[in-house]
Amino acid sequence: IESAAKLGNVKLAIKWFEELKRVLGEQPDGHCFSALISGHAKRGNTKEATELFACMKSLTLTPSTECYGNVMDSFAKNGEWAEVLVLFNQSVSVGLTPDAVKYSILINSFAKAGKSEEAGHWLEMMRIKELRPDAPHYQTVIHSAARNSKPHVANHWLDRMACAGISPDVESFNAVIAAAASVGSLTSAQKTLRQLQSA
Repeated sequence: IESAAKLGNVKLAIKWFEELKRVLGEQPDGHCFSALISGHAKRGNTKEATELFACMKSLTLTPSTECYGNVMDSFAKNGEWAEVLVLFNQSVSVGLTPDAVKYSILINSFAKAGKSEEAGHWLEMMRIKELRPDAPHYQTVIHSAARNSKPHVANHWLDRMACAGISPDVESFNAVIAAAASVGSLTSAQKTLRQLQSA
């Protein structure tokens, strides 16, 4: 089941999953559920992954941290940030420690939805947990804020990026400048331009 799921052959994984139930006369264990859930999630079959996830929990089987991450990612790809947050909180409530992958999914999910302040909140939480956000994490929040004409948020995270010892790239500077210009804040745009020129 796990091998088929990893190869992306969900149909074959389902076949063996059902065969296991038929032969043993009982539900497969958590590893089998996790493999099939991961297979569905990675192929974008959010509905199927969610149904198996719920079934797994109803059988008092505890999904692994990877399993939570895969279902979160599946929802994130569909733009369902609220479901991503619910699953993140559920994973914490059952005693799983969120890793960098889950924080990345949260940040990307909120940023994609235009919720740059919320994305920034989770970036800050990631930093507090000493999970060392890298350049793409900061860039994601900066560009989300810029796209939604929130220059103060974009500029804040540009500064935080530099304070973290990560050199902002030209695209990030340009995003902040464009955001400031879009709301008529030419002074702020010029200030960021000077920062770029002196970087």
